[in-house]
Amino acid sequence: MPGTLYLVGVDIGNREDVTLRARRILGEVDVVAVEEMAPCDRILNQLKIVPKAVVLFNEHNHESQVPLILSWLQSGQSVALMSDTGMPVMADPGQDLVRLAAMQNIPIVPIPGVASMVAALTVAGFRMHHFYYMGFLPRQSEQRQQAFRALVDEQLTTLVMETPYRLSAIMDDLEAILPSRRMALAWNLTMQDEMILRGTPPEIKAQIVALGLKKGEFVLVIEGIEPKPKVSKKDRYGLLRSDD
Repeated sequence: MPGTLYLVGVDIGNREDVTLRARRILGEVDVVAVEEMAPCDRILNQLKIVPKAVVLFNEHNHESQVPLILSWLQSGQSVALMSDTGMPVMADPGQDLVRLAAMQNIPIVPIPGVASMVAALTVAGFRMHHFYYMGFLPRQSEQRQQAFRALVDEQLTTLVMETPYRLSAIMDDLEAILPSRRMALAWNLTMQDEMILRGTPPEIKAQIVALGLKKGEFVLVIEGIEPKPKVSKKDRYGLLRSDD
């Protein structure tokens, strides 16, 4: 029988958010596959978890590590996939491992944890019954602005994740393309200096300067435009109908 691949969610800054189940699984599995050694070692040490074995699994070595981890699973060993923060697979090479494990009928079990984009979405105050996850943006300003132009007529609430050092450049691009669109900037969620900044890009930029924010983890939630109301018309039989 193959072993089980566990997708273990950890916190995004506040260690109290790690579940009891996650703690147990990380201590029980044969191997914990981590994104980066240093941050994951800090998490495991602070949680007083002593794993049986730890291996590195990230974008730099996943081509060689995926077949190795699959061989362990096929031999009956259990493996926990763990990111530096939040849920694995969302924005890391874990999706390749999960896809191939599923193709080989290896049991895959999610151990739910905190996801920063869900936390940001719930506090933004925008429509959330449908939303668009834009993910990480292009590095070049021209390409970012092109991506933001696609949101000019977007009705769905949009989530953007980025690295801490690009916040200023992203806000400049947003001000150029969507200057009057309402947004919410979720800054350092779950941490002591957590803040939710709301307003248009110029307003949020002013708050960033006033607060002296330099570097921190953030998720940007962009409100969609209001849907156009359906117009009732009479069909050829004189009956009222609404436009689709």
